[in-house]
Amino acid sequence: MANPADTYTIEQFISVGKSYDISYNKAAILEKIATDVYIASHNIFHDYKAELLDASVSVKLTDADFMKYQFNPRRLAFDVYGYTDLYFIIMILNNICDVKDFEFKIIKLLHPKNIDLLGRIINAEVNYLTNNINYIKNLEV
Repeated sequence: MANPADTYTIEQFISVGKSYDISYNKAAILEKIATDVYIASHNIFHDYKAELLDASVSVKLTDADFMKYQFNPRRLAFDVYGYTDLYFIIMILNNICDVKDFEFKIIKLLHPKNIDLLGRIINAEVNYLTNNINYIKNLEV
């Protein structure tokens, strides 16, 4: 596992990046707030923030990279991981909720070699997620 105190460049990350089939919706806990209206009230990855931080590293952006990724964690997620769906993990790691706050010269990223941690979290919480989906489906009947 990488040392979180180490600093890497975006180019190093992109060279080892890979896709993984994880999205915000796959880990979201839904809540019915009105007839036919559901919201994601919680995401299980927030419960594992400490573990995600342990598997992350600091990445120092060059001035050009800063301009490229400022306010755009989706683009960074695409460049590093191969698709945009993991941008919310970048936001969790950097303790922000709005892309307008994404303007760091040094950012935390889940190292691409540790991306399987997301799948392990989903697998650990599969019963919780399935129970939530079944509960929502029963409300629709």
